Amino acid sequence: MLSAAEAAASAYRKTYDTNVELDHYKAIGTNEVAVSKANLGKASAEAQAIRAGTGQCSIVAPFAGTVVERIAHPHDVAAPGQPLMKIQGTGALEVELIVPSKWLTWLKPGTPFTFQLEETGGSVSGTVSRLGAAVDPVSKTMRVTGGIVASGTVLPGMSGTASFAQAPAI
Repeated sequence: MLSAAEAAASAYRKTYDTNVELDHYKAIGTNEVAVSKANLGKASAEAQAIRAGTGQCSIVAPFAGTVVERIAHPHDVAAPGQPLMKIQGTGALEVELIVPSKWLTWLKPGTPFTFQLEETGGSVSGTVSRLGAAVDPVSKTMRVTGGIVASGTVLPGMSGTASFAQAPAI
């Protein structure tokens, strides 16, 4: 669409330039020069409007990552507030754990653990990075986030079991 508008503007530019030269030799009417100038202005404005619209068609992620799911497709009209794609960051991996709230007596950021992956059977080591902000009063558990050192095939969405060396028996 942009290339068609630019081609039309180029054609009108050529017509206008030719008409200006003909007007210099008094071989054309002033009305034809004015009409060709107006056509050039209109075509240039249309090309500029399309160019401005296409300048907003690129998407830049706020972090490095990989597209894991495309929700919108080329030529779709993006709706405000609706996702276009899902991007998985390529940074450090984290694991979210649910632990007994009794563990608050000894579990602190920096506490090491081993995470056994169900999908691969392998294990990775990690450390607690932050504790949840609240305890679930019904299950008496809390969420804990830990960073893991990925070696081998560890992908987002995998599940497993964490083991803490100093964890008391439940």
